[in-house]
Amino acid sequence: MVRRNDVPTHEPRTDQEALCALARATGELFHATGQGRGCVVEHEELPDRRHYFFCYSEGYGERLLETIAEHTDFEVVSVEVPQVLPGFIEDPEEFVKELNLDPRIFQADLLILYTFHPDLTPEIVRMAGEAGVKAAIIPGGIGRAGSIGELEKIAEKTGIHIEVDEICCTLEECGVPAIDEFARKLGRPELKVETEDGRISQVNVLRGSPCGATWHAATGIVGKKVDEAAAMTGLFCQQYPCRAVRGTPGGIHTSGDLHKDAMERALGRLTNLVLPEQSRPIKIEPGKRGRKD
Repeated sequence: MVRRNDVPTHEPRTDQEALCALARATGELFHATGQGRGCVVEHEELPDRRHYFFCYSEGYGERLLETIAEHTDFEVVSVEVPQVLPGFIEDPEEFVKELNLDPRIFQADLLILYTFHPDLTPEIVRMAGEAGVKAAIIPGGIGRAGSIGELEKIAEKTGIHIEVDEICCTLEECGVPAIDEFARKLGRPELKVETEDGRISQVNVLRGSPCGATWHAATGIVGKKVDEAAAMTGLFCQQYPCRAVRGTPGGIHTSGDLHKDAMERALGRLTNLVLPEQSRPIKIEPGKRGRKD
């Protein structure tokens, strides 16, 4: 690591245009060094007025596809959207038409959108609902999904069930067949463990996070002491690395807590994990108001 002492002291630009420019430049560096094809930039200002920019390679959807291929027998159709999108899309319907998406995605029972854009995401969900897709999962939280009101109207008009998750390791069965089939294998982590001489001797993943972090944690925890296994499982999840948002009560902290909780339950301990408000999934059913679980 190199410490720079010549960084300008004026306030940094944090508008969407500046963040997109930084994402493009960093994405080019990631691509040149073999670390991915795109970049996400998140900005956070701390109370002492220090600014932090988190830049990380974008590959959320790719990780999900890898996890599905390795740990399930689901049939998948995937499409890509541009790595960097305009901050505001004035005509989402026309924008999506120009993307020329593979129409097979609208023949699925379940659509999972890693589009992370409040204009683009609702339009694709609307198209999916009109085509007969039964359910949609939108990771990344409501801020990237659009508005609850807009999604409620889409659900009521098209009959599609919509779930908005800040992080996908909160996903559980909810009574909607298209989501339940997926959530029985991928979602809130569930483990089965064996111990020997006070250490973890074997870990079986009964249900793992869609990004694959649970399997990473399960491998790393073998051989660890039982009394430190829960905390270490949460840590291994976060070191995957977990790409959930940082600097808030939810995000990466909730991911770690969910994996810690899964290990504690596997060891037969009573748990009472309460998710922070921002990490609670939002479920939008046709004809009903969106609600948090």
